[in-house]
Amino acid sequence: MYDTVHFWLSRETSKGIPTKEVINSLSNISAITNLENSRDYFRGHLDNLNVGIFESGVSVKGSISKYYLKDNFATLLFGEVKPCIEMLSDKLHLPMHKANIHRLDIAQHFILQHPEQVYYPLLGKSTFYRRLEQNNGVYYTNTNRQLLFYGKVHEQKKKGQLIPPLYAERSVLRYEYRFLQRLPSFFNVANVTGALLYDLDFFCEAITKWETEYLAIRKKRILTIELESLQTIKDFEQALSISGLNALGGELAIISQIDLAKQAGLFKNKMQVKRLKDKIKQLSNTPRLTSHNELILELSNKITQAVSCYY
Repeated sequence: MYDTVHFWLSRETSKGIPTKEVINSLSNISAITNLENSRDYFRGHLDNLNVGIFESGVSVKGSISKYYLKDNFATLLFGEVKPCIEMLSDKLHLPMHKANIHRLDIAQHFILQHPEQVYYPLLGKSTFYRRLEQNNGVYYTNTNRQLLFYGKVHEQKKKGQLIPPLYAERSVLRYEYRFLQRLPSFFNVANVTGALLYDLDFFCEAITKWETEYLAIRKKRILTIELESLQTIKDFEQALSISGLNALGGELAIISQIDLAKQAGLFKNKMQVKRLKDKIKQLSNTPRLTSHNELILELSNKITQAVSCYY
């Protein structure tokens, strides 16, 4: 489930860099002069990976899943991580298991019953992230991490790449969780290294975080009015309020309108905005009057199953 990884192997950690051997293992090599110190460094490719050779060390960036499996749709399983790192080390003549990891993406894609576009509006806000709607999905972002949900087949077609027969004409949604920086603090370790990627406890912790971040996203619920659940006047009022929210576009649309009104100075203070948003969230998630959409249950089950197979 690992995808993009950024390795940094310092000259000190590697106890020297065999620059000639590394360069000979690359294609599309270019020498670039650093204008600040007039020193040259080299860039090249190892298959799909971008490699930089600097005076202080070597950087390797790209999808290790695609590198090892030669397939942009295949998923790198836990048992394949160590052979992948070993193959990378052999090709570059470097101890990549000692390299520090500065970025780590965890990803999986799923074949769904419906077009992936209908799932995006069901994924609401998430605490500590800014939600961004894109042409091909929904992104959640902050300084250190990102969550991405997008159509995998759509992305491949846009890039002009071949679609494996298994996925042709299918709805394929990909969910990625990107640790962009500060990995040691998120995993409570001194350093995240190449060797740690094939430690089973670390791997399980990483994919659990992948699942947990998905579960933390507020999901759009549907109104389920059943006479036996409407026992009081308050129940009827709540049901009518939820119906009104849905008619106006649901929780996300109304909160967006509140944000616009806040920017226009239509609210007296921040507490007024907070209370209004909290009320909308409360109504949208009233347990007795709302339930999860079947599409969300489908996606949630697939994500949970992807993790549970390792426990």
